[in-house]
Amino acid sequence: MIKITLNICSVILIFFILVRLPDKSGGSVNVGPSILGSPKKTSQTLEIMMWGLTGLFLILSSLNAIQTT
Repeated sequence: MIKITLNICSVILIFFILVRLPDKSGGSVNVGPSILGSPKKTSQTLEIMMWGLTGLFLILSSLNAIQTT
C-alpha cells in the first residue's frame, strides 16, 4: 500500500514540476489551464499542493525504507 501511494505521489509531483515552468525573471509560469481561479491564486494553490506532496513523499519514503530493513 505504501509503495502504491508513493508511486502515485511521485507521478503527481513530476506532473506539477513540469506544469510550473520558470520564466526569465525567476518566477514560475503556470502552463496549465487556470481552473483554480486567478493566476496568483493558482500559483499559491499549486505551491501548497507541491509542498504537501513533497512532505508526503518524504514520509512515505521513510516508512518504506524502515519497512524494508
